[in-house]
Amino acid sequence: TGTTHSFGDRASTASTESGRRSGPAASNGADPAHRRVVKPAMKVMSLGDLSSIWILAEVFERQSGWVSVGQPAEVRLSYQPGKVWEGVVEYIYPDLDPKTRTLKVRLRFDNPGELLKPNMYANIRIFGGPKEDVIVIPLEGLIRTGREERVIIDLGEGRFEARTVTAGIESGDYVEIIQ
Repeated sequence: TGTTHSFGDRASTASTESGRRSGPAASNGADPAHRRVVKPAMKVMSLGDLSSIWILAEVFERQSGWVSVGQPAEVRLSYQPGKVWEGVVEYIYPDLDPKTRTLKVRLRFDNPGELLKPNMYANIRIFGGPKEDVIVIPLEGLIRTGREERVIIDLGEGRFEARTVTAGIESGDYVEIIQ
């Protein structure tokens, strides 16, 4: 008999037979040295295959309309500079978190070498499709105060003016200005 345990994006079957296993395994106290009787309903261990994983990302409420299933994504880890994993948006959860005002998105990544582990923090980018006829400025030109977003406009002859704007999609070092 075996039990099925969901881990990442794969379901693995843990068998009560002894044998070689790979991947993370967590025992629930069933130590083989104590020769306990294993019953069909008893969970002996959980096995996880990390060759392909899910990553849960939180998208700000105002950006939730920009995300759709099938969009490409990438993940980077601070302790692995230069290493990039490519994946895809696999599922968008139907409701916002009422406390953080974020939308949970599930991404799937192939994980050769199994360097991505459960519960790690990562930097995620989700890539939207191209837009036409948009105003784009360098991200460093956008001033975010917490209450509003502003840009400084050069009026010429040494004069400048701060204008309130609404920022849109960020892509790399650039940000869209909606209004």
